[in-house]
Amino acid sequence: DVSVSKERVVLSTSKGEISGRKLIIATGLKAAPKLGSDGSLFEIIKMLRNMGIKTAVVTNITPDRLDSQRAKIKALGLEEIMDAVIMSGEIGIHKPDRRIYEYAAEALGVSPSECVFVGDDPDSDIKGAVGADMDAVWIDRWNSSDEIKHNPKVTTVAKMDEYFKLI
Repeated sequence: DVSVSKERVVLSTSKGEISGRKLIIATGLKAAPKLGSDGSLFEIIKMLRNMGIKTAVVTNITPDRLDSQRAKIKALGLEEIMDAVIMSGEIGIHKPDRRIYEYAAEALGVSPSECVFVGDDPDSDIKGAVGADMDAVWIDRWNSSDEIKHNPKVTTVAKMDEYFKLI
């Protein structure tokens, strides 16, 4: 459940409440087409932004593939709906290095502890984000038994709109 007022976001998760701070949703680009195949990712991001919640994409890409990644970002329409797009090949830091998550938080003007990172890779997305002091939402479409499910900073869902079903 999510409730939002002018100054406060309260997010109820299976791990308890995250409240009294800005909520930042960042997702790896690899997951974006799958998450948005039915349009839900884009609708969720638009709703979050309308509520004043900042959003970013954090993607691993080598420097020689930056142009193709920019084209993919533009084709997906992410450029227009995200507050920041962080590409590892531009800054020389790759997921799961905690510094890329810290960089994303800084680009959005908040501390990592004010962020929730949404991703589908338990190693590069979730463990890296938690290592940077972010809460995380792991989109586990295959119901795996990874030990990360037991981390109190991680909420596990099968799909993005399950997490934000009551927005």
